Amino acid sequence: MSERKNISDLFKENEHKLQEMPSERTWRMLEGKLEQRRKRYQVQVFRQYGVAAAILLLVGLVSVMAWMGKAPEVQPLAQHTHMQVSLEDLPLSSETLSLTQQVASVSRQYQQAAPIEEGQAAQKMVPRARELAPKDGRPVPASR
Repeated sequence: MSERKNISDLFKENEHKLQEMPSERTWRMLEGKLEQRRKRYQVQVFRQYGVAAAILLLVGLVSVMAWMGKAPEVQPLAQHTHMQVSLEDLPLSSETLSLTQQVASVSRQYQQAAPIEEGQAAQKMVPRARELAPKDGRPVPASR
């Protein structure tokens, strides 16, 4: 209780100081500092709103791009029942026919070839000279 009395006495003794007004210069300095704090707070608030708006805009753009990037479901042509499809023979020249025969013979040759054997980790694969195709483009039969 004595502390309380002392505090109340302290206020009563210093009551005349509460009635004092600061000088004009001091008052202007205080107002300037308060105005700076208000401006700083406004800048911080606008910055926070700007960051939030940028994040929302980014999420929105990504969502729209993902939605628009989906490929439409395409039905194969054969599933369309209202369309009639027919096949036509293409005219083949003797040149095209001989090229086709060459491609077929080369593919048959490689289908009959033995599979590649794996070596050790310290080995490397080197082609043999007799298995290389000649410069005139003729296929070379596989020989072992």
